[in-house]
Amino acid sequence: MRLFKVCLLLLTIFALPTLCTAQNWTLDFSTLMKKGMQQDAEFDYKEAAPFFKEAYELALLHQDSSSALKALFELARSTYHLGNIDHSRALYKTIESNFSTISLGTQKGLLYNQLSLISSYKGDKDSSAYFTKIGIEQFSPEEDSALYALLYDNWSSSLLYLGKYQQGVDFADSALKYAPISDLYRKSNASIKKYIGLLWLGKTNEAEPFLLSSLENAEKLNDPELLTSVYNYAGDYYSKRNDLNKALIYFQKGLEISTITNNDRYTFQYHSMLGELFMKLENPDRAITHFNIAHQYYEQGGNDLEVADQQMNLAECFLAKGNLEQAEKLLLQAHNTFLSIGNKRYIAQTTTTLTSLYLEKGDPKTALQYLEQSEQLGRETDGFWILRSAQNNALKFDDTFVSAKEKTRLSKQYYQEALKLEPSIQLKAQTILASTYHKNGSDSAFILAELSFAEIEKRRVSLSGGVLKATAFSDFSTFYNEVGNWYATDKKNYGRAFELFEQSKARALLDELAEAQSVSMVLAEEDQIQLLQLQKQIDQLFRTQENLHDVDEQVKIEQKISSLQLKYDALLEELKSQNPIWSSFVYPDVLSLEDVQELCDNNTAIIEYAFTYSGLAIMIITKNDIHYQYVDGGFSTKQDLKVLIDTFRNHIIDQKPETELKQAAAPIFDLVFAPAKKHLTNIQKLVIVPDGQLNLLPFDALFSNGEYLTKQYTIKLMPSISVFNSLPNPHRLSQNNLIAVAGSGFEAGDGLFGINSQTAFATLPYTLVEVDSIALQFEHTKVLKNEQVTEASLKKLDISTYKYVHFATHGAINEVAPSQSGLILSKKIQVENLFGEDGYLNASEISQLTLNADLVVLSSCNTATGKVISGEGLLGLQRSFLSAGA
Repeated sequence: MRLFKVCLLLLTIFALPTLCTAQNWTLDFSTLMKKGMQQDAEFDYKEAAPFFKEAYELALLHQDSSSALKALFELARSTYHLGNIDHSRALYKTIESNFSTISLGTQKGLLYNQLSLISSYKGDKDSSAYFTKIGIEQFSPEEDSALYALLYDNWSSSLLYLGKYQQGVDFADSALKYAPISDLYRKSNASIKKYIGLLWLGKTNEAEPFLLSSLENAEKLNDPELLTSVYNYAGDYYSKRNDLNKALIYFQKGLEISTITNNDRYTFQYHSMLGELFMKLENPDRAITHFNIAHQYYEQGGNDLEVADQQMNLAECFLAKGNLEQAEKLLLQAHNTFLSIGNKRYIAQTTTTLTSLYLEKGDPKTALQYLEQSEQLGRETDGFWILRSAQNNALKFDDTFVSAKEKTRLSKQYYQEALKLEPSIQLKAQTILASTYHKNGSDSAFILAELSFAEIEKRRVSLSGGVLKATAFSDFSTFYNEVGNWYATDKKNYGRAFELFEQSKARALLDELAEAQSVSMVLAEEDQIQLLQLQKQIDQLFRTQENLHDVDEQVKIEQKISSLQLKYDALLEELKSQNPIWSSFVYPDVLSLEDVQELCDNNTAIIEYAFTYSGLAIMIITKNDIHYQYVDGGFSTKQDLKVLIDTFRNHIIDQKPETELKQAAAPIFDLVFAPAKKHLTNIQKLVIVPDGQLNLLPFDALFSNGEYLTKQYTIKLMPSISVFNSLPNPHRLSQNNLIAVAGSGFEAGDGLFGINSQTAFATLPYTLVEVDSIALQFEHTKVLKNEQVTEASLKKLDISTYKYVHFATHGAINEVAPSQSGLILSKKIQVENLFGEDGYLNASEISQLTLNADLVVLSSCNTATGKVISGEGLLGLQRSFLSAGA
């Protein structure tokens, strides 16, 4: 192991002169040092430190300063790895004060190297660079070229952190120059530093070979400490390449290694990087968990710079969630910290995010002030990304603040610069320039948009499934709708417009349905068992968390859940990427407009909704006609509708008088349905494909001409028309007609969901009458009631033999973790636990059922709701039943 070799080197450097008459204590000293080194070689610094401490005290007792210094060096280094940074620094300062006993320049070089690392950890990069410089001056490369390379490597790191990117690259070159040919460890580390520097200089193509070289050398050595570092950058690299599955795999591998080896510094750095990945996946809830873990660690260590960095990350999460007040509070705290430290790169990052925040708050004047600060900081440093971020923010301003001409110039410049960068930046620049060209009336907008779609599709299929795949696309769904509106309004090309509207919806679900219908798309049994075991552990932790009083305990459980979810997701991605059937599977495309019209009869119309950046597109499709309407409501169209829909739903839940319902429904009808109504003559059946918050709108309850729409039309809601074509055909052969489940035996406070539930899951007596009355209408039925209803008993049944499936029980929707939405089947927790169940059939478990049903009825509260994800629609129970074959 590399670290063990370094330890041996230190022992050699500080070796005592051979004595002709060795005293007995020296044997004890050597034994203690040997035991410490053995633990050190296994990265068990907690066990190693006491041995070094005892050896140090023994040498002091016998007044052997040279031996004491050797033991103190090892104690200080172990203490550093344990995260006791202040104590470690104090020990190294003790060594420095005894320079008279240090004879070799290499010894002094090692000392200053450690002081440099400690200063870097504490966020004091100036001191870090200072100590490295002194260390290099203590000896020549001829004395120890490996150590010389190490110090240049550290110096490069400090300079990069200070924003001095070109100098950082130059010193990384020096590290590569002095590193011995056989020293793959040092070459790997130096290559990473050069990769980082070139990346920040915007020289992505030049940077890439150094990252790949570092990764290759690290995996050859199989050194845990080195792999911990390199996997971090590999994950970031693949994230930038839009290979999100590989990014997730490398981050999880690195986090696992750093946790096993007790490398706290990297463990929490990985949590920060994972937070960034989940933000890229448009999943701020999971990102917050990882950023919080990192924030707590740095706060305990007193690292103000890293604490502020995590505050900034958390602020971006809250900004994405629409919690502007919390975002502003965290951002200003971070900004003040960066100002006090004087780190321009970090100051620029907060000014960039503050620009976005105040634009979101509708305060362009304050936003403009921060934008100007960002631009100034970008000019004062060689920070390529600072200037690019400022350019991107400038394009978000109204023309009264940044002229249309200036925006065009900035868009072109940003695009030209992005051509040298990784695909994710190129993609962003292409979509921005396409929008700019469209505003200027240039047909180049369509060319760039189509190029963007090709890259977006690559990103979309880079993840295997589940919520990650659903959210990975959400950032671009509105762009699809925007361009669809261009085709419809500018070119009257309704066919291409419809394809884009469909491509923006439920693509992850469409892929899941294709996988479910493919006989070959099945993982090996042992892999399925491994994934199932992880899922069971996750489910159990969720149930534990829901019944905890203590907030701190809830947070601990949340962190365990996050760790297992990451392991599950990474394992799934790795298993599927290694399976040639999965990696070569061709996923279905959306239906064409002509195909959809063939699905319609003379009495049927399809209404497809699509939110653009500033309005709502409505396409009405009948067997023989296409009608297109666009509601240009300005920037706030989507948010305004959300407020109106929430109010309308609450009126229904609160059973308000019909007059109040009509008042709440009227503005929604005018915005959403009135534009389509005039094209629905002689139409009796409506298939509605909603978008965004429209997924939560009960269309049936809207009013037209004084009566509910449900009295005028038979209404079906679909996540997308293409999904309809991927569902199994109805009227499949089934042995039995009906299985009905009635969970009526609940009482408030029963074990499941007892403490944190927003609903008292009380008894449901009328469910028994409900299922009995339904069962009377059929032959070949099975009804489960009261004590018969358990999760274990339901899973034992061959539910695939039933044509109709009816659940009359409590439902629970989890919008933060959609896979944990589900149906509560039983309160008999002890009995359920005997069979490895928890009495709760969640969305993940539902999707793994095998159904052959034409109809599944969920007669439970809130089972038609869920988490709304842009571009994917509603992540709820109905989606899981469709995946299971309903």
